[in-house]
Amino acid sequence: ESGEAVDRDDATGEVAINSTNFSAIMHNVVSQLALAMKADPTADRAIQAIKDGERPVIGLANTMEAFIRDFAESEGIAVGEAINLNFSHLMKRYLDRTRRVSIKDADGNRRHFTMPVEMMDPQVADAYYAAVETIEAAGLESLPISPIDWISNRLRKAGHSVGEITGRGVIIDYSGKLPVLATRPAIATKPAGKRKTIQDFNDGKVDVV
Repeated sequence: ESGEAVDRDDATGEVAINSTNFSAIMHNVVSQLALAMKADPTADRAIQAIKDGERPVIGLANTMEAFIRDFAESEGIAVGEAINLNFSHLMKRYLDRTRRVSIKDADGNRRHFTMPVEMMDPQVADAYYAAVETIEAAGLESLPISPIDWISNRLRKAGHSVGEITGRGVIIDYSGKLPVLATRPAIATKPAGKRKTIQDFNDGKVDVV
């Protein structure tokens, strides 16, 4: 069933507890999974398009910066360090979010609480562990957590120049043996930097954006 929401009457001074909305989580999971699965085919088509004399523009709905930044902070990973992060990690993070509740008291103060598996009903705990096993057996480790950086790296390895028109600052560098946490130049994330990228693309200095 979908995630539950239990609201108690704040006027009586009781606490209100709301669980994470399950349908919203699943929408994000499906969208991000589809994006990760399309990373290599997208890169292949873009490379072929350039060979055919075209200059492709690739649009993505999500850069995954927020998740990457959050993961790096929680794991103590600094810029320049290797980051072992793939789609399996994302699925497990979303699974853990189903255990998180927001607790709001009568004064409107809100705090988050993650329900320990040990406190769950045995049947619910079994379902949780079964979900973990399903994720681990799904072979998601090969799917890039940052499709935009994966595609960019594929294009650069093929000898093409790549521009980006986003406001994100944190990226994953896939060019080495191990993925590395990196940042984009600050100017590139500003309006002036975006305008320059567009101008360079229009002038033929950039093959793909």
